[in-house]
Amino acid sequence: MPTYATFSSPTSTSAAPKIRTDTRLYLKVPKAPGLAQHDCVGSIYLHNPGSASPSAHGLVKNDNTLNVIDGIFRKAMACKKFKNTYSDPYIEILNLCYYATPNKKSAYAHFISSGSGLNQNISPKSNFVWIAWGTDLSFQGPLITAILDIQKSGHPAFCYDGSKKSVVDWDPNVSFPAHPSRSASRYPNYASDVATKLATYL
Repeated sequence: MPTYATFSSPTSTSAAPKIRTDTRLYLKVPKAPGLAQHDCVGSIYLHNPGSASPSAHGLVKNDNTLNVIDGIFRKAMACKKFKNTYSDPYIEILNLCYYATPNKKSAYAHFISSGSGLNQNISPKSNFVWIAWGTDLSFQGPLITAILDIQKSGHPAFCYDGSKKSVVDWDPNVSFPAHPSRSASRYPNYASDVATKLATYL
């Protein structure tokens, strides 16, 4: 399943990492990626884009987390027949911080120094929000913004709770959302449990 995104360079400093926005994991190859009329069928909230970088035609490369998520969605679509009739369905990838660097401290430092309030709101078309930003809560400002966005959206939200080792309805006060790329070795049932949950929305 192809993933497309928009990468841009911050105007504040040339040393800052690129910013990745409008990231879309398409559930099938789109006729033309990135169009406004395409249907967002779900949302995933992650930490920041890590090592992601652009390749030809807007495709995303070097993002191990999205590779894991791709595999989980393939499991979900195999669990239950893909029932919607959208022509170009996609999952939107949201982040607490949109600077593409594997160094979280650097990403947050650039966020603070830029004074940027960059964020993407959850699509009103989305059927669910999968919270998967991990348990590192260093991005306090963006975290609060994301929590308010999720609550305002009214969409059902869930996560794989690392402390309970199971999929639960997300509660910002008690949930510990496990990060996809760090969960395979820690939680053997992570992929299958999340895929089963996702299948109920597809």
